[in-house]
Amino acid sequence: MQLKINFFSQLKMLTDFIVMSVICSIAILGIVEACEPNVVPFFLIPYSLLFFFPPIILHLNYFEKNKNIIFEIRKNEIVKIKNKEILEVRNNDIKEIVFFTSFTRNTGTSRLTYSSYYYAKIELLDGNYFVITSLVSSKIDEMLKENMNDVKIKTEKVFYPMI
Repeated sequence: MQLKINFFSQLKMLTDFIVMSVICSIAILGIVEACEPNVVPFFLIPYSLLFFFPPIILHLNYFEKNKNIIFEIRKNEIVKIKNKEILEVRNNDIKEIVFFTSFTRNTGTSRLTYSSYYYAKIELLDGNYFVITSLVSSKIDEMLKENMNDVKIKTEKVFYPMI
């Protein structure tokens, strides 16, 4: 299966951000109607710090790491194609796969706007590594677990999964 960043994969990752932005915009418009307009910055600052900047920074970071790269995930093999360079990695070339994800991802609890962002770090036996982000596919963890047999796979929960 070929995977790469496209418009729809990016839109899927930004869904929580878009929903929260619409809700906050409606709330701020309601506050402007009920209060003085000079109160608005006091609502925009927390919104920006909690809901706007964290997902945008992650999105740009992930985009930079995986832009112009095509990944093919096959049974017991990952192929990374960047420009004309092809890297074929078999499962016996991989030391381990580590998923870096937020604490609230897939927990069913209250979510932050960046909770759906995560990435897989594929560490090779020769000491090199490469990263596959959730901008390529929101189900990269399931695909790798399903196709990479006999590879050590672990998940590290972090507060903010920046690469």
